[in-house]
Amino acid sequence: MTWACISILAVSGGFGGFIAALRNPFANSLRLPFWSATLNLGCLGDVFVGVAAALVSYTFLGMLPTSGPVSTTNLSEEIALKFVGLGIAAGYAGIRILDRAALEMLRAKQDQLAQDVEVAKLLDAARDLKQKKHYKQAAELFERVLEIEPENEDGKIGFATASSYINEQDHALPIKILSEVVAKNPRAVEAFYNRACIKALNLGAYSKEDVLADLREAINIDGSYKHYAVTDIDFKKLVDTPEFQAIVGK
Repeated sequence: MTWACISILAVSGGFGGFIAALRNPFANSLRLPFWSATLNLGCLGDVFVGVAAALVSYTFLGMLPTSGPVSTTNLSEEIALKFVGLGIAAGYAGIRILDRAALEMLRAKQDQLAQDVEVAKLLDAARDLKQKKHYKQAAELFERVLEIEPENEDGKIGFATASSYINEQDHALPIKILSEVVAKNPRAVEAFYNRACIKALNLGAYSKEDVLADLREAINIDGSYKHYAVTDIDFKKLVDTPEFQAIVGK
């Protein structure tokens, strides 16, 4: 294919992109590499995309005339028209496809943003209810978070701790959930600390060493938790033991 054919395709593709831009205006911008700047291209961006789409379409579709290679000398009007038609159609279609993809990406981002906002509101409300010791209602809201985002770490920890307060003797499920969290995220300090609290309230089912191991891990991750542990009534059976004092630094 000669430069004459390439030129026809490029101009035709750009024209097809321009037509698409007139029908459905869409903002085009180009972020410049190595500079904190964005270049607004307007419909010129559609023209560039149309040119690229036309050339790519020719390459993939292989719409070469059967009469042999095309050169400047044998570029007939019929062949030229084929190139023009291909270029305009490909340029127009390329813009339409990209616009649809862009809109779908935008909708997906909007949906994700709406979901994030809803989850954040549910978490705030659940934490507030938990702080006010309305554990059943808090657990219900944390559960709603997990219905939206099953792997939400804050939702899992919140649901586990709220559930443990509803019935302190029913500790199997909260411990299971918190164990899943720390298995996935070994730096989940809240999960380690709250698992230690639940185990401390059920020393008949868990050893002192098991409780202190979780507490030690939480403090190793975040040293401020040693101050919480000293005044936390969940550890009232252990607070005076030498092992506990060694962990909290007293």
